[in-house]
Amino acid sequence: MGGKEGKRKGDVRFCPVCGSVDISWIGGLAILDPHMECRECGHRGVFVVGDLEFARKVREEYLAKRAKEPT
Repeated sequence: MGGKEGKRKGDVRFCPVCGSVDISWIGGLAILDPHMECRECGHRGVFVVGDLEFARKVREEYLAKRAKEPT
């Protein structure tokens, strides 16, 4: 098991909260207990593996939602 099962060429790992691909490894075992953190929004935990177009859609929705929030 190399951890690449189900991953297609062109897939990327991205944050399910903000769609950012700027994520970092913070420990844990890669397959059993991954610990990753989004450098953009701070989300820690599981990240989505999908195509870049889907990541862009998540990102657009996140930014639109943030733009509507009061400052």
